[in-house]
Amino acid sequence: MFIKGFRQREWEGNAFLFSTRAPDSLRKIYGSKRIALLKIGLGLLTAILIFYLGNLQIISGADFKNLAEENRIRNKEIKPLRGIIYDRQQNPLVTNAPSFSLMATPIDLYQHRFPVDQIASRLRVLFPDISAAPLLEDKLNTISYIPIVIKKNLTYEEGVKLIPEIEEWPGVFLQESFKRQYLYGELLAPILGYTSFVSPEDLEQDDYYSLSDIKGAAGIELAFEQKLRGQKGQKRVQVNSLGKEDKIIDYRPSQKGTDIILTVDLKAQEKLAQILSARMIEFKVERAAAIALDPRDGSILALISLPSFDDNIFTSQFDENKYRELIQNPNKPLFNRAIAGEYPPGSTFKLIVAAGALEEGNVDKNTTVLSTGGIRIGEWFFPDWLAGGHGTTNVTRALAWSVNTYFYAVGGGAQNITGLGLEGLAKYANLFHLGQPTQIELPGEASGFFPSAAWKLNEKNEAWYLGDTYHLSIGQGDLLVTPLQMAQWTAFFANSGTLYQPHLLSGNVHVIDKNFISSKNIEIVRKGLRDTVTLGSARSLNSLPVTIAGKTGSAQFASNKKPHGWFTGYAPAEAPTIVLTVLMEEGDGSNSAVPVAREFLDWYFTQK
Repeated sequence: MFIKGFRQREWEGNAFLFSTRAPDSLRKIYGSKRIALLKIGLGLLTAILIFYLGNLQIISGADFKNLAEENRIRNKEIKPLRGIIYDRQQNPLVTNAPSFSLMATPIDLYQHRFPVDQIASRLRVLFPDISAAPLLEDKLNTISYIPIVIKKNLTYEEGVKLIPEIEEWPGVFLQESFKRQYLYGELLAPILGYTSFVSPEDLEQDDYYSLSDIKGAAGIELAFEQKLRGQKGQKRVQVNSLGKEDKIIDYRPSQKGTDIILTVDLKAQEKLAQILSARMIEFKVERAAAIALDPRDGSILALISLPSFDDNIFTSQFDENKYRELIQNPNKPLFNRAIAGEYPPGSTFKLIVAAGALEEGNVDKNTTVLSTGGIRIGEWFFPDWLAGGHGTTNVTRALAWSVNTYFYAVGGGAQNITGLGLEGLAKYANLFHLGQPTQIELPGEASGFFPSAAWKLNEKNEAWYLGDTYHLSIGQGDLLVTPLQMAQWTAFFANSGTLYQPHLLSGNVHVIDKNFISSKNIEIVRKGLRDTVTLGSARSLNSLPVTIAGKTGSAQFASNKKPHGWFTGYAPAEAPTIVLTVLMEEGDGSNSAVPVAREFLDWYFTQK
């Protein structure tokens, strides 16, 4: 009864109080249990607290310390100046202009719970070209210490205007960089190429790059990227609560990229481009190429591909409309036809055929062929370009007047002359490295093409006929070469027997092969090339104040289109210092190419 009454009197809500009227024995029982439970609870809490404190300090301490350091101390890249590219007289062809990238460290925005939509909407007002899609918000909402790029390629003026805008935006900052400015735009774009911002694939392939970097994307910029890009520097900075730089703790400067000196002669490049452009208008030609090189070492003096493009559009604020115009232009301004265009060489290939026939002993300088207007084989007729023919013709006259009948005979056989045949033509084409790139220091070079019987059977399901050999002997059929390859083999005859690798980098001289044609036979070919100017198809060049040697060519490639016009030659004829090769696509024969050579060589030897 006492216990029952005690419980009724002493329970209030959920609180249990001992009555002063309860016996001491009862108070001891209940009091000791409560204290024991309390001690156990406190002990468990203490153990848990000690465990977590130990875990924080011992096990995870390093991680949390790193996080704290990342929150307070940041590593920032210092972009290096890109190497400058010069011509052979050390005239700068590019410069590095100051530029900025607008960056953000997302963790700073996250920690401050800053409304990223406010930043995104303001940036779209300042920069309308930023996409209206939510991509920008997605990037800013990530939880990362790795800076992201918001806007690239800001000018100095744009950067200055942004400073007060971003002052209160946590983690948003400007990173100084540089952008390429190409001083001559379209004139040198086929050689220099351009830079562009790195892609995600670039980041995976090379840990040098970060998303705000630029890299070479075409031309010399791409070919010498490793040299030109330099070495990045780094600074460790302490940041404030907004992620803004407070002070520099450590600084390692960047190292400028290596400067590059090219073999290109800027004045020659300018003049050849100017002359070629004017003649294209005169002859209603839409696509053309020209190469000038020094035959004494293979160095490129000028390399023109028209139409061209302004490489600055890739390094300034990218204009998608201009880029679309470029890639949709049917004349393909981005295509470097001087090194990548593949064309039938026409009669210019006769230099190699003549050298091969002389070297094999099938003919000598006195061997003649009667040209009566062509050769008939069964039902097929293979014509000369001159109706009625050229009469009795030896090798030098055949070169000077580009007599097809002579080359049908020495290439495929006729009039008691054993021809080189397909195998012999292939042998000498291979010695002159036709069908393979020259290895000039430019990406995207084509190899050209030399056909074979196996190829024809596989591709056309047809056997190789004598007529195919005849066509090949005059540079027609399926034979394809680049303008650069033609300039290379012309230089072989100009320097009397050394095949150099054409090159753009100053000092990068390489001999591919030499003396595979005897000096006696080279001189016979050289006489034919000189006679081309004094007596033959390029007589208009004979009026120049310097002696010229060369070969014209008209290359048919489609029955419904005009033939390409070629000229390739060198000067002075006795001791050449320059080789010039000109291609006029659909120029209706060599009459469109020879005037380019005449005007340029006149300037080169009288005014330059």
